[in-house]
Amino acid sequence: MTVEQVNNELPTMISMVESLIESVRKIATELRPGVLDHLGLIPAMEWQINQFRMMTKMKCIFTAPDDLDVEFNKNETTHIFRLLQEMLTNVARHSKANKVEISAQKENDLFVMVVKDNGKGFMVADKIQSGSLGLMGMNERALSIGAELRIDSTPGKGTSITFLLGKK
Repeated sequence: MTVEQVNNELPTMISMVESLIESVRKIATELRPGVLDHLGLIPAMEWQINQFRMMTKMKCIFTAPDDLDVEFNKNETTHIFRLLQEMLTNVARHSKANKVEISAQKENDLFVMVVKDNGKGFMVADKIQSGSLGLMGMNERALSIGAELRIDSTPGKGTSITFLLGKK
C-alpha cells in the first residue's frame, strides 16, 4: 500500500475506530449505567423509563413511594436494572401496546417490581413450551440473584411481569 493510499483510507479508518469506541461506551452504559452507582436503583429506573418513553413515544407511568428505600448489592442492582430493560424491550418489540405501567414497592421484606402493558398478550404456556429465549433469559437472570419472576398474560389483554426479591 502506498502512502497516498494510506492517506486516502485514514479518514475512513479513524471514523470506524471512533464508531467502535462509541459502541463500546454505549454497551458499557447499558450494562451498568453510572446512574446506578451515583443515584441508586429507583432513580436509575426512572432514567431508563424516560429513555424508553422518548424512544417509543409510548405512554409510560411509573409509580414508587417517595420513601422507597431499597438497598441491594451491585450485582443485584445491575440484574434488577437489566431485567427492567429487558421487560421494556419486550414491550416495544412484541406487545403492540400503547401504554405501559411500571411500579416498584416494598411488600414486607420483598422488593416488588411490576411491568404491565395493554398490548396483545400471549399464551404463557405456549411461550414456555416453545422455549422462548427472552422469557427464559429473564427468568434465569432473576433466579441467579434468588428472585422470582411471575408472568401473567392474556391474548388481547396485555401482559404483566412481576419481579420479587427478598432481602436476606
